[in-house]
Amino acid sequence: METTEAFEGLRCFDCGERVDAMATGRCPDCGGILDPAYDYDAVSLSTGGPVASMWDYEAVLPFPAASANRMGAGGTPLVVCPELADRMGVDRVFLKDEGRNPTGTFKDRGAAVSVAAAAAAGADDVALSSAGNAGHAAAAYADAAGLDAHVFLPERAGFTQKAMVEVHGGDLHVAGGEEAQIGDAGRAYERAMADNEAWQSVKTFVTPYRHDGKKTMAYEVID
Repeated sequence: METTEAFEGLRCFDCGERVDAMATGRCPDCGGILDPAYDYDAVSLSTGGPVASMWDYEAVLPFPAASANRMGAGGTPLVVCPELADRMGVDRVFLKDEGRNPTGTFKDRGAAVSVAAAAAAGADDVALSSAGNAGHAAAAYADAAGLDAHVFLPERAGFTQKAMVEVHGGDLHVAGGEEAQIGDAGRAYERAMADNEAWQSVKTFVTPYRHDGKKTMAYEVID
């Protein structure tokens, strides 16, 4: 598995335990959330110019851009909103337009990194439960990486989210009836994961790499 120079593996948020970079789930010692660790002193976080994509920050991502399926996530514009600023009584307001991402939400960032991690680990299948948008993003990035995505959504998820999972070749599972909540999808996902040990989870805080990809929003705002 090729990683970036500053990437130091995974560390538990709670107890500080170091864990193998390909681990998923919670800390084996205390059950805490795992987080990618970096030697930030060894890199510069500024791109020094316009940001084309989230992979402009590959120095503080676990995998080099060349090893990931770059569908164009990130590099979204800050939009000046003078009318909103007037209503709020402040000088300026900017909105980060994450709708410009390939699947239309900020979920692309987490999907890009977590699917890259699954591919690097040799997985053939990824899985998650979602309210909708994350499932769409996971299916899209898995398809681009040549992986199968198993997506568990509640019945009340939007038609578009369900349809787009299937458009990208995802294996869609709809949980519960019309009143089903995300928890119903989560329970269906957990049962399926127990029966399919080879599947790699790309669910938030089960994979450490979903939240790692999302941090690039902050870097872009600062740059």
